[in-house]
Amino acid sequence: PVVVPLSQCIARPSLQGTRFLLTEHLLEVAYGGCIWKGQLGRFQFLARLVHDAGKAQAAWQRYIRDPTHHCGGVSHAFLGAALFFLLSLELLAKSPQKARPLEAAVLQLTADIAHHHGELRCLDEAEPPWRAGWRLDCLEETDLDGLLQFV
Repeated sequence: PVVVPLSQCIARPSLQGTRFLLTEHLLEVAYGGCIWKGQLGRFQFLARLVHDAGKAQAAWQRYIRDPTHHCGGVSHAFLGAALFFLLSLELLAKSPQKARPLEAAVLQLTADIAHHHGELRCLDEAEPPWRAGWRLDCLEETDLDGLLQFV
């Protein structure tokens, strides 16, 4: 499978010679929001930092770079949601017991990332929020090492 290095991924089509790099977009969103203090702030920052991580998929990069291919689209929000959830589990495991009430916030932020291009929904405890858009080959065509180093 083809993997586009994260450093070469774009967030949206170029406009009059201006490239919109994915890493710049993720940093802009992460730092552009309200910075909350404490543990909740760490999770909110992380959510903003990885919200569009799914745009690093080779399929999404092909889609956004080909102006004739803009009729269908490639789902990308699900991968950012899954990545956020996994990284949050690691943060929660390292957090003091008093951080446990943040688990509900992590779940809601995961759902918010998964649906950030549509209608925001409440949690469905029957299935993970990223399940609807999951593609079996998405991990094989994503620079996961680059994403994890970036985060």
